Amino acid sequence: MILTDDGSTPVVDANWVVTSARYNGDGNLEVQLTRKDGSSGNVSGGQGGTDSSSSGALEDLSNKAQELGDKAQELGDTAQNLGDTAQNLGDMATDAWNALQNGISGAQGN
Repeated sequence: MILTDDGSTPVVDANWVVTSARYNGDGNLEVQLTRKDGSSGNVSGGQGGTDSSSSGALEDLSNKAQELGDKAQELGDTAQNLGDTAQNLGDMATDAWNALQNGISGAQGN
């Protein structure tokens, strides 16, 4: 496969390596390329590309999205723990009420 900007001049040569390949949300094949000198480009669906600054920005956004997802998971876990604690407190209150009712009934029976 030869990637080009204008259909004639190759953009990718032996100085590039594929660092990842995946299908994006549109169903296009997205290939992440890194130049051996450290710059990178992103080609989606075999057309176009981004420079290393755009690729870096997308990676930063992806990392931020992952962090937000992790925080949301932590909040969900905390909410679950609070719900469990509330359930336990409710159970204890019910047990205390039942014990009080049993005590009153026992005292009245004597």
